[in-house]
Order: sequence, then C-alpha cells, then structure tokens
Amino acid sequence: MKLKYIDNKLIIFVILVIILFFLVLFSFFNFNFYGENINFSNYIESNDFVAGISSNGNYGAYDKNSHTYYFSKNVFDLHKIHIESSYKTKYKINQISDDEYNIYIYSAKYFQKRTIKLLNNSIISIDYFDELGKHEPPNFNNLNIYDRQDINIVFRIMDNDYKKRFYNSNNFVEPAVLRVRGASSTLFPKKSFKIELSKKKSLLGMNEDDDWVLDALFMDKSKVRNLLSYSLWNRINDNQNINNDLSGEFVEVFIDNEYDGLFVLKQKVGKKSVNVSDTGFLAKSVNHMTDNYLSELISPDIKFVDNGCKFVYGNLEMKYCTVDSLVNFKNKIRSYYGDNEFYTVDSNFDLNNYLNYYAFISFISGVDNVTKNLYFSMIDSSSKIIITPWDLDLTWGLDWANTGELHSNFDMNLSANYEWLETNIISKFDEQTLSLLKQRYWELRKDVITVNTINGYLNSYKELLVDSGAASRDSERWYEYDVEYEIEQIREWASRRIQFLDEYFK
Repeated sequence: MKLKYIDNKLIIFVILVIILFFLVLFSFFNFNFYGENINFSNYIESNDFVAGISSNGNYGAYDKNSHTYYFSKNVFDLHKIHIESSYKTKYKINQISDDEYNIYIYSAKYFQKRTIKLLNNSIISIDYFDELGKHEPPNFNNLNIYDRQDINIVFRIMDNDYKKRFYNSNNFVEPAVLRVRGASSTLFPKKSFKIELSKKKSLLGMNEDDDWVLDALFMDKSKVRNLLSYSLWNRINDNQNINNDLSGEFVEVFIDNEYDGLFVLKQKVGKKSVNVSDTGFLAKSVNHMTDNYLSELISPDIKFVDNGCKFVYGNLEMKYCTVDSLVNFKNKIRSYYGDNEFYTVDSNFDLNNYLNYYAFISFISGVDNVTKNLYFSMIDSSSKIIITPWDLDLTWGLDWANTGELHSNFDMNLSANYEWLETNIISKFDEQTLSLLKQRYWELRKDVITVNTINGYLNSYKELLVDSGAASRDSERWYEYDVEYEIEQIREWASRRIQFLDEYFK
C-alpha cells in the first residue's frame, strides 16, 4: 500500500512538472505573438525603420496608402512572422478579426503600427526594377496603346492553394518584363498587362510558360465573364481529344506598394497549350470579317521571317509557323471561305472542334468572337485546323453597342438576339453544316449547356469574389459596382438564352 502511495505522489509530481513546462512555453509564445503591455507614448512613431513583414518565408504585399500588409490566408502563419529591419525589433499583435491583425513593431525608442489582412485569393506583387537607379518608376496605369515599351520588374506570387499543388516552396520571386496589352482596353484607367518571365514556370497550377496575361476585368462589372466562358469551353471539350483548354485564376494585384485591384491571371494560348509541334501552325485573328477579309487573310505578299514566324499580315497575327505550314494553312482557308456565299465546314477543319466553337459562341453570344479574337492552329503542317477562343469579356449579354461609358451596361434583350445569331452565324452556313450545328447543340443541352451547370459556376465565383471581399476592394479602388447583382443578371440572362436557343434550334 505504501509503495502505491509513493507511486501516486510521483505521478502527481510529473504531472505538475509537465503543466509548469507548458505554462512557461505558453508565456514564451505569448510574448512573441502578443507582446508585452507597452506604453508607446514613450516611443517615437516612425514609418521608415521596417522594410517588410514576412510569414513563413512569404513577404506580404504592401499597400502604402493604408499601411497594410496583405497575405494569402493559407500561407500565413502567426507563429512564423519575421520583421525585416536594420534595427533590433520586437512586436506586439492585437487580433481584430479572423482575417485582420494590428501589429506594433518597436525597437529601443521607435515604434511603427501596421495592419495585416488575410485574403482568400492568391496575391501578385509587382515592383519596378531599375538596377542602376537612374529612372523614376513609371505610372503603370497611365500607360496607353502607344506605350509598348518593356518595363523591368520583380514579379512575386503568393499562391493561396499552394499546398494542393504540391509545391516545394511558395516563395516565388522572379525577374520579369511587363508591358501594357490590349487595344481599346488601354484607354481605361485600369490596365491589363503582359508578363514575360525570365524562364518557364508553372503559376497557380497552370502549365509551365514564360508568357502570362493579367486581365484587368475593367469593362466587366461582373468580373466573371472570361472565367465563366473558360469553364464552359473546357467542359464542352471534355472527351473531344482536342488539347486547347483555357486556363485562368482570380488574383489580387499590388503594383509598387499600391493595391491595384482584382485581376485574372491567364495563360496565353501558345504552342504547348494547343499541342502545336515544330512543324505546326498558330495564328490569332485580330480583325473582324470584312468584304476583303479573305484577300487580306491569304495575301500572297508575305515576307516570311525565319525566327518562329512572329509577324502580322492581313488579319492574322502570326505566333508560330513554318513555310510549309503557312502555305498549307492558306490553302485550307481558301478552300473554306472560297468564293461561295456560305461557309461549309469540310475536311480542312476538325469537325467536332468547329461545331463546338460555334455552338459555344452562339450560346454565350460572343459578339466579339465570330471572326476575331480566336486562334487558328494546326498540330503539324498537314493537320486539320483547330479553333480556340480568346478575350471572352463581351459575352453573356454584354455588347459594345449598348455598353455606355464603362462598357458595362446590360441589355437583357440580347438573351433573344435573333438578329446577331442570324447575321453572324446561321446565315453563313449551308444547310448541311447548320444541321450539324443544331445536332451538336442538342447534344450539349443534355448535361453541359444547362441552367444547373451555369449556376454551379456562378455560385463558386460569387463565393470567391463576394464572400471574400475581393470585389468590394476592387470597387473601392476603381469605381462603384455590385458584383453580386451583376452575377444574378448573368444567371437570369443564361436561363433566358437557353429558352431562346431551344426554340430557335427546335
């Protein structure tokens, strides 16, 4: 009995030691994470002695206007904060909410208050880089269509879902080149950009590439038209044995320590994304169909450039070709357009892809994508032509003719846009091709072009933009809009469009 009593005392002693150990450990962490009870009236407030804040090796994107550091939520670790400073610093943190903290950083006599906010989206930070320090940073959003100069930058990305993508590290920093992109969109105050990395990299789980696009989404108040179109296009292409899916993801962007808003990081259509070989062909149609479109498209006056075939002639911006693939493409296009009143799909085009494309833009009302904003490609010089869509923001009821100052006003009558469909698509096909198009539409109506499919995509985008606060931050930065209302408008438009096409293709 006595031995048992001693054992019990020993057990109690061990338990007390363990409790004391955890109390000491907690006090240590509490000091680092929440700091001492400091009276900062004895300190001098400064904005200069803190150069940056990182968490778990990832530097936060800084907005100098609000003195806030932003982190993607899934990469932030409260226990692994590091302050970059030339002083020896400590810090005290007060938690405001689940996604916001105030951090007080102090040295022997200085202190600095900053805010930390956590975002649900991935973050891109762009900083002007002038190695010799001879030039002032440009005003990125004052660039226009004539300012096509290359700007050297440091490109940093914080992937909010990096753990799902099995990265070894999320600390991605690369030298890069930035230039403004687009045509009429460069007239808007918020610019879209092309980013050229120093080497091919996989960003946000997309394929490796060195050329990327940051789409500003300025004309689209819903912010979802491009990605909604991408999702539907990829779904239509399932099991079609065609490798031309479209990739993009929402990001929030900071440029030279200033919040620049909500963007979509898009992978450009290139050789790899459309499976073009070294003997293949890739070109973008950059102009709408005109009376002399065919003569310009296949003009014999071509100065071939033997450096990847990158040049513009007629209505095509050449991305890649060889002498043989260019000649063969011209012959196929001549056969397709010919001298007839109708366009008859033939053996020169991949039939499934061709029907998918025109069923797709018929449904989304792709007013800017009938003969422009699309890519022609051939896997090799003798392959069939494949069509890939691009720049899908003037869709889902949005039309230049009705867009107003911001090119953003809805006209719900476009849900039954008989004239556009008849003029741009239906009247261009012969009877056989039109019959095949209708047949493909009804195949897609079974499980792709459905209200449930579109609503599923819209619900996920609503969660990403509304519930996360991303849309409200972008709206506060640029102009007032209600993304939740705009998404509901698209939901209604899609339902009416399906009803219209069901009747039209009956």
